[in-house]
Amino acid sequence: MPPKVLTNARLWLDAFDLSGDLNKIALQYGAELQDATTFANQGGKARKGGLKSTSLALEGLWSGGVDQVDEVLFGKIGVVGVPITVSDTGIAGDPGSFSFLAGAAQYTPGASVGELLKFSLDAESSDDALIRGILLRNAIETANGNGAAFAHGLVGSGQKLWATLHVLSVSGGGTWTWKIQSDTSGFPSPIDRITFNAVTVKGSQWAVPVAGPIATDDNWRVTWSVAGGSGNSITVAVFMGIQ
Repeated sequence: MPPKVLTNARLWLDAFDLSGDLNKIALQYGAELQDATTFANQGGKARKGGLKSTSLALEGLWSGGVDQVDEVLFGKIGVVGVPITVSDTGIAGDPGSFSFLAGAAQYTPGASVGELLKFSLDAESSDDALIRGILLRNAIETANGNGAAFAHGLVGSGQKLWATLHVLSVSGGGTWTWKIQSDTSGFPSPIDRITFNAVTVKGSQWAVPVAGPIATDDNWRVTWSVAGGSGNSITVAVFMGIQ
C-alpha cells in the first residue's frame, strides 16, 4: 500500500465523533521488554516480550457547549473502559482502522495570545489489547438493512472476533438491534456471530469477543433492524477485527 496523506481521518470516542475537532492523531502500540538474561547469554542481554499497551495523543481546536469537545473530554478524565475507534478514512472496508478500550489521562486546553484556543488529550489502554481491523459501517440509518460484505478472513484457532459499536444519535423512539454476521462469498446462509445490546439511546458498546476457530466463513457484514417508534433515525460507526 502506498503512503497516505491524512485528510479525512476519523475518531470516535464513546458516543461522539471528534473528527471535526481534531487536526492530529498519534496512536502508539508497544510491549514491555523484560530482562531474561542468564549466564548462558554469554555477556549479552536477552529480552522477552511482556505486557502490551496502547497510548493515544490527540490535538485539535477547542469548542465549548453541550456535547462539544470541551464537555466531552472533561467528563472522560479518569474514566476507564471507554471505547475508542480510529480510522484513516472513515470508509467502510478500509483496513486502516483500530479500536481499543481507553482511559483519558490528561486534557490540556490552551493557546498563546492571538492564537486559536486549542486542546490536547492523552489516553491509554485500560483493558484488552489494541485491535486492528476494518470499519463495517459509518452511516445514518432509518430502516432495517444489511451492510456491504467484506472478505476479512477466517478466525483461526487462538484468535478472537472483536467488535465495537458507536451510536452517535438516536431518534424516533424505536429499539435497534445490531449484529455482526459471517458467511461465505455472496452470503447465502449468514450466521449471527455477535449481537450488541438493544439500542434506544446514544452510547457505545465493546462486544464480548468470540473465540475461534470460525473455519469456513471469511466474509463479514453488519446487519441491523428497528422495532417500534416512528420516523426512526440512528447514526453509527461499527468496527470489527480478528486477532
